Amino acid sequence: MMPNTTSKYTYKFCLKGARKHKTLFDLRTKDANLYWYIHKNKWIDKIITNVGLSRCRIEKGTYDYDTVLNIAKQYKSKQEWRDNDIKSYEWASRNRYIVSINLECDFILNVASRGEQKDTRKYTFEECYDEAKTYDTKTLWRLNGNTYRFASKKGWLKQIYEKAGFTNGGKHWWFKI
Repeated sequence: MMPNTTSKYTYKFCLKGARKHKTLFDLRTKDANLYWYIHKNKWIDKIITNVGLSRCRIEKGTYDYDTVLNIAKQYKSKQEWRDNDIKSYEWASRNRYIVSINLECDFILNVASRGEQKDTRKYTFEECYDEAKTYDTKTLWRLNGNTYRFASKKGWLKQIYEKAGFTNGGKHWWFKI
């Protein structure tokens, strides 16, 4: 296929535009039209060799476990780490270190509605129990309480249900007595 001669996307223009990027991924995400023309005209291999673009998003040898752990410790939650340093997060995810880093950094599972401030506080069993007592049903506690998520993560739900007086209505714990 012959390149379109009336387009501004000539080989020289594409080569000049590609020099602004370090990786092929950056080119593809930050300058999608340029990438599309390079791909359409089958210039990807030529551009990569002439410009020196890397096909990898993360260069080999950039990260190791200790480096990524130190980066993750700078953040309060896993989501904050992911939002602020996606490359180290993806490296950890790709190399299956997310769980061990999560445990070492002691991130708390933060599930909050949009615009809501995330509660990163750690609760005791008694605090979870005291809040559960204020609700009439398990569902209300689950929908309104941050302590529910924390108790669920720690495996305290069944003990709290029994202690708070929720009855077992078949498979699930439903109403207070």
